[in-house]
Amino acid sequence: MTRVGTIAELWRYPVKSMGGERIDVARLDRKGLVGDRLWALRDTASGEITGGKRIPGIMGLDARYRSEPDGGGIPAVDVTLPDGARVASDDANVHGRLTEFLGRAVTLEALRPASDAAHFRGAKGEEAMGLRQSMGVGSD
Repeated sequence: MTRVGTIAELWRYPVKSMGGERIDVARLDRKGLVGDRLWALRDTASGEITGGKRIPGIMGLDARYRSEPDGGGIPAVDVTLPDGARVASDDANVHGRLTEFLGRAVTLEALRPASDAAHFRGAKGEEAMGLRQSMGVGSD
């Protein structure tokens, strides 16, 4: 067997597009790394799940779980802003704090079941435009 590398660190990212947390042990299930990206931000204006491509400021935030994910429920997260201030996912003002920091109305939401297709569906026009841009093709 040929050695192809060594694992130096394991990282998990509780919230899509935010910085994550270094972990000592990783558990895998049929969906991948347990606890990875179980939270995301929704752009209130478009109604879509969003990330760092659309709102780059998200990448300046870090997230950590308060308790270890076990593959069952989704644990609360603490989001750390660049100034060191923290806001919890179960804090009544979490959406306001993140909206204020990002300059765009967002809500922090836990992952929903795959059967909730409307939760994951994007606006078709924006999806098509994004695909055109990534492929270097102009609009029709």
